[in-house]
Amino acid sequence: MPPGYPPAADYTQQQPGFPQPGQPFQTPPKKKSKALPIVLISIAVVLVLCVGGGTAGFLLLRDKGQDVVDAIASAAPTTEPGATPGETTPTTEPAADSNITVTEPKTLGGRPKLTDPQFAGAADQLEQGLKEVPDATDTVGALYGTPTKQDIVIVAAAAAPIADPEKELDNTFLGAGIGGLKLTGIVDASPGALGGSAKCGKGDAGGADLIMCGWADDGSIGWVIWYFKSMSSAKAEFPKLRAQVEKKK
Repeated sequence: MPPGYPPAADYTQQQPGFPQPGQPFQTPPKKKSKALPIVLISIAVVLVLCVGGGTAGFLLLRDKGQDVVDAIASAAPTTEPGATPGETTPTTEPAADSNITVTEPKTLGGRPKLTDPQFAGAADQLEQGLKEVPDATDTVGALYGTPTKQDIVIVAAAAAPIADPEKELDNTFLGAGIGGLKLTGIVDASPGALGGSAKCGKGDAGGADLIMCGWADDGSIGWVIWYFKSMSSAKAEFPKLRAQVEKKK
């Protein structure tokens, strides 16, 4: 090399953002939303109860779960802004808030827990789905009310670390639409004294009017689903019911 010229770059050494020769580019693993299992299992229970889909209807919705996960994951960036393509950015979950737990109350807003076989089976499905919530330390899946009075309430919740509560809550409502239950009139709701984010929306399953309200904070995420309830009544009762399920030490 003529004198005065800088030495040539050694491209045999690994360059920032690029793999070693012969190694494929790596992409970060897709992160599952904590909201999705709650959405899918809640929808399954709603349709089983209202439409009479039974086990077949539940399995159909359960099988759609990965499609929903992929749909939401594909909408998220795979690299941090400014990162070189192929460069992975380590991600860590926030530490769980040990002061937050969820518990199954004996009654919910004065309603008795439904324990007959039809509803007990639906509650079991809820519990199984909630076990898929990443890093969950506690879960609640139960049904309350008096069917003859058309008064049934479903609660599904998990205590788990939530990095972005508002985003997770939005994903919950997005997941409901992808999962087959159209929600309309989605509005912000009061989360009550426990704080965090809360929203409510209207739904319909087999002619049964539904109101779904969800919450998310740093240490929990959950839904309350009412049958045959007005939006104003559900929004007014929501903070009280949430406070019976979520506890802060």
